[in-house]
Amino acid sequence: RPGGGPLNIAVGLARLGQPVAFAGRLSADPLGTVLRRHLDRSGVDGRYLLVAQQPSTISLADLVAGVAAYEFSAGGPDFLWSAAELEFLPGPARVVHFGSLASWLPPGDAAIDAAMNRVRAAGGALVSYDPNVRPALQPDRDGARAQVERAVGHAHLVKASVEDLEWLYGAAEPAAVAQRWLALGAGLVVITAGPDGASG
Repeated sequence: RPGGGPLNIAVGLARLGQPVAFAGRLSADPLGTVLRRHLDRSGVDGRYLLVAQQPSTISLADLVAGVAAYEFSAGGPDFLWSAAELEFLPGPARVVHFGSLASWLPPGDAAIDAAMNRVRAAGGALVSYDPNVRPALQPDRDGARAQVERAVGHAHLVKASVEDLEWLYGAAEPAAVAQRWLALGAGLVVITAGPDGASG
């Protein structure tokens, strides 16, 4: 199934009739072609899509009681953003969303961090962020927490799951983490809890 957190958001917005473009580094392999066709059929503007030679990232998901466990292939084009490839930001967008694996896996994480800092400083767009933590790919909990908190500082709106918070902050109450993130610069923090809904 074609997907990925930011791609799913772009597709959802387009299907709701909103004008949306997706910035992605998609492989030239057959799975990359599937992703490009999925975006095109859904009405997503592809002007910021780049063609990469690395094989597509593959995720295997095991869904139990509404909670997914993931395994990923590594080395995909998603994680190889350069500063030059993101120079178009902030561009004309009214809202810019970022997050998930590309925002905290090297080497592209630094380029994304710098671009989002630039977008927030420019002040013309609302910035949305979802860390979408994947412990199997980020074993350094302290390092991951520092990266997430730096990204939170670039965002007006932050969405995270209770699973994200439990892994990043242990037994800390979600409300306490949300207050910490508000102090870092977020204007609204939304915590999702699977079948138990969400709180802001």
